[in-house]
Parts: sequence; C-alpha cells; structure tokens
Amino acid sequence: MLKLFKSYVKALHECNPSIAILSVNASKQNLPPLSNAAMVNATDINKLQIYFKSYYPNQKTNLSGYINVLTVLDFAELDIAPSVYEWLKSN
Repeated sequence: MLKLFKSYVKALHECNPSIAILSVNASKQNLPPLSNAAMVNATDINKLQIYFKSYYPNQKTNLSGYINVLTVLDFAELDIAPSVYEWLKSN
C-alpha cells in the first residue's frame, strides 16, 4: 500500500507540482503537508497513517480510503490529467 500511495502522489505532482497532501487525522493538522518528492519518498508505513486512512482495517494491497489533496485544480481537471489518468487506469 505504501508503494501505491507514493506512486499516486507522484502522479499528482506530475500534473501540478504545487499539490500537497494534508493529514487526514484532525489531531495532527499541525504536521507539515507532503508537498515535494523528498517528503513523499521519506514517508514510511507509520507516516502513511497520518496522510492516508484506509476504508478497511488491515488493507495491504490496494489504495481505498481517505486522502486530503490540496490543489487549485478541481476534480474534473485532476481526473483527466495524463499522469493521474494513467495511474487510475493501471491501478
């Protein structure tokens, strides 16, 4: 799941470098957003729990859950961006 998360965020950054991933945990909103490749690459399984909350307990093989994406693009623009579209199609 960590590998999928990182590849998804990479696809988001390719379509808009100013995209940031915010914490999904309200008590951790003071933590910095994942706003560049170095921060995303440094994310481990423990940090993943701050930025992604899965729909199902013990989910390991897919990326179904909550993620807070901060962007100036609306969903329709994000969904058709080539890098995101290809990621969604292949995953």
